[in-house]
Amino acid sequence: MKTRHLPYKNKLVLFCIGLILLSGIPMTINSQSLDSTLNVANETSGDTAYIKYLHDEIWSLRHKNRPLAFELLDHLEEWYDSHDVDYRRDANIYYYGLLHKYDGDYDHSAGKFKNYLDYQIQKKDSNRIGAVYNALSNLYFDQSVLDTAMYYTTLALDIYEKIRDTSTYVNMLTRKGILLMEVDRFEEALQHQEEAMQLGLGVASPNIYSNVLNNTALVYEAMNVVDSTIYYYKQYIDYALTHDLKRAVYYGEYNLATALIKQKKYEESLSLLQSAYARANKLDDPNMLNFIAIGLAELYNNMGQPRKALNQIALMDTSMNTVEHQKERYYQAYVAHKKLGNNSIALQQHEHYAAFADSMLNESVSQQVQELEAKYETEKKEQKIQNLQVIQEANEKQLWYQRGIIGLSILGIGILGFFFYQLKKKNQLIAENNKTIKKNLEQKNLLLQEIHHRVKNNLQVISSLLRLQTRSSSGNAANALASSESRVRSMALIHQHLYQGEDITSVHMATYLKDLAQQVVQSHMIQDKVELVVDISEEISLDVKSVVPIGLITNEWLTNACKYAFSETDRGQILLSFQKIDEDQYVLEVKDNGIGLNTAPEQQSGFGTRLVTAFAHRINGKVSMTNNGGTVCRLQLSIPKDTE
Repeated sequence: MKTRHLPYKNKLVLFCIGLILLSGIPMTINSQSLDSTLNVANETSGDTAYIKYLHDEIWSLRHKNRPLAFELLDHLEEWYDSHDVDYRRDANIYYYGLLHKYDGDYDHSAGKFKNYLDYQIQKKDSNRIGAVYNALSNLYFDQSVLDTAMYYTTLALDIYEKIRDTSTYVNMLTRKGILLMEVDRFEEALQHQEEAMQLGLGVASPNIYSNVLNNTALVYEAMNVVDSTIYYYKQYIDYALTHDLKRAVYYGEYNLATALIKQKKYEESLSLLQSAYARANKLDDPNMLNFIAIGLAELYNNMGQPRKALNQIALMDTSMNTVEHQKERYYQAYVAHKKLGNNSIALQQHEHYAAFADSMLNESVSQQVQELEAKYETEKKEQKIQNLQVIQEANEKQLWYQRGIIGLSILGIGILGFFFYQLKKKNQLIAENNKTIKKNLEQKNLLLQEIHHRVKNNLQVISSLLRLQTRSSSGNAANALASSESRVRSMALIHQHLYQGEDITSVHMATYLKDLAQQVVQSHMIQDKVELVVDISEEISLDVKSVVPIGLITNEWLTNACKYAFSETDRGQILLSFQKIDEDQYVLEVKDNGIGLNTAPEQQSGFGTRLVTAFAHRINGKVSMTNNGGTVCRLQLSIPKDTE
């Protein structure tokens, strides 16, 4: 679900679908202690009923009382050790993975899921293999490790396509659409949602098809298409009501309410949130109650009623708080106390919020670093094994050579032939060594590509955090955050071109600057009224040291042109040019036919101007800004040959 964070709103729905597919919908039973639960279990008839009852109980306690759920799992492990029964023992491993995930212990959760995966691969159970791929995809999605989440989603899609499970295939298809949305590939995301709707209509289970409707609304919300967002959320709620999907109803009411908050339709949003709270309370869903309480706190803060916001925060069940709950709880408390003028308390709440936000980012980055290190260690071990094999082969060849020499000495003939044979083998060994060197070089290049890929992903995480912070800010702070996000995206684009290109040491400037320009224009949504013209020499490729300042300067000038060159009704043109004018001389130019500069260039002293000057100095560049039928920004720079 989401509060202020768009990507989080679909996580509960997606994850619950995967669990339902794996083990069915268990009964919901309230238990107060280990002893009382085991007393009821002991009254069941037979080992199978005993295990089934306890697994159902663990499911019902996953949000309400996780410590007791862990105790029941530990009890079952001991019970299995003392009984000659294997029924659903593998499910115990899976439930451990779920509970660790809900506790935010992602490392242990991933370990349990992968143990479960190994077990199912040995059994060749395709349905359960697909289900754990689904769970791993969601686990990494929660940590914003999007490439790994996409990897497991693709594996799940392949599994369900092979076994012709259309319903679950639709579920993974809509998941892939959400992952594409997270990396701003909106058109592809919509295509996946539309395909999921077409395939799933009348075929997918009601839970899965309702999820498709919800995710379609999410994509439109990410694209800021208001009418379609509201339409699909209402479709989602109506479908859930028709098919008696009680939890889906209040998920939909919550999501629609938070979308309406952005449109400042506070009264309608309040009614939806109050309805969602009543429905979640009736089903005793403390996790969702916490989300709705945060949503109400955000709404009351926006309505200028901070005391009511604090009352909602006080109603939260802190024993069931996830990291996401705590982060959002502290943020809304910070906003409320700030509005009440309690500056000291507000500062404390913001420090707590920042600590949880940093911990989530650090955990994501740490997970990526651990995976990269593990990959490197595996490659190193494989290389060591290859070296040992080469040594063994060399020893065997040496022994063979010695026997040959003895034989040739006894016979007294063929010495010349032996030396010829030896020379041939040496040439083969040299060829093999060259092949090994080439392979090692390719592996190093792959590792560099992976590093650039990880850097790009980390920059995307930072960009997403800045975008989210921008949504909750206003005025100069929002503008500054938006500018920072744009600059981070320009740097992320460099690393994307490095790992996608054939040459991992340099960037093709025509492709990079064209993509950067389109990204800036599209982010300001002026492509319908402003024509972008790009004139860049195709033969220019530069190293990262030179491209970063050029990219940031280009981003700054294009952003200024998009924001200030034209009025809301004007149509115009922006020209981006980058040319080589001499052996090591280049000229970058951004020109528009708008209203021109309103102050003399030497009188401009904003942060953007200082940034351009600083980066131009770094690459020995000279900046000029003039009025000539609009604003003309020009950078002439010198780049030595060895950096091209």
